[in-house]
Amino acid sequence: MAANEPSASFPVAIGGIGGSGTRAIARILDETGFYLGDTLNRSHDNLWFTLLFQREAWFEKFPEDEDVRKACHLFFKAMTQGLRSSKTPKEYALLDQLDEPKALLKARTEIIQSTGADLNRFIGWGWKEPNTHIFLPDLAEHVRGLKYIHVIRNAFDMIFSHNQNQLRNWGKFILGDNPEIEDDDRTKKLRLDYWIGANRRAIRIGREKLPGRFLVISYDNLCASPLPEIRRLLRFLNIDLTNETISKCETLVRPGAIGRHRDHDLSNLSPEQHAYVQEIEQSMFDI
Repeated sequence: MAANEPSASFPVAIGGIGGSGTRAIARILDETGFYLGDTLNRSHDNLWFTLLFQREAWFEKFPEDEDVRKACHLFFKAMTQGLRSSKTPKEYALLDQLDEPKALLKARTEIIQSTGADLNRFIGWGWKEPNTHIFLPDLAEHVRGLKYIHVIRNAFDMIFSHNQNQLRNWGKFILGDNPEIEDDDRTKKLRLDYWIGANRRAIRIGREKLPGRFLVISYDNLCASPLPEIRRLLRFLNIDLTNETISKCETLVRPGAIGRHRDHDLSNLSPEQHAYVQEIEQSMFDI
């Protein structure tokens, strides 16, 4: 694909553990001219993806491949064609079965009434939703040409983040057990185990199933030196931008709570955990 050629058929997805800095990447893609959806929250999460994939029943029992395939089909049809005049009875029945929380009632109404975006107006399209990495094997299989950006933030900063929704929702899937989350030392070790397990899994799947179409961005590196990381992102997306637009992208990187772990005692974390963190940090540069 030539630089700046519309990539309507080849979406770009952004994911990572909640609080990793995926919002910064979404802001950059939005500035460069990507369509990321119409129904977004303040964090730029695509709420149609949230509606279809972040289901409470799936937290207890991970879905069958066919259920994920149907969700993929419905999401991409809504984003590219719209469902208002083309949804089948089976598609409507799937939407009708969703047990969505009140916060997603508007998203459900809007996806049913979706008409699809004119993707020729954009340089490309995709979505940002941190939970995307949970479904990476299925997305790699069912989405032709998918490119995926996985954002990783300092492990020790992350264990002191208030955003532990993924651990609550997917802890059983990633760790093999239902996590009990309290504000104590055991929970901090559990949070780190989730960081290790989720990121190792995403990197392994990206290497195996998305060769050449998988990128890891270190949020800490992005905050420390925005320009090199932004240029690396643009090369991955195969797009050229003016220096003025790149400068605007730099202003969208707004560091927050970098280094917060320095105010805490980490002595209860095991040597094995520290070794796994170093392994993951090194592997980011090997991709």
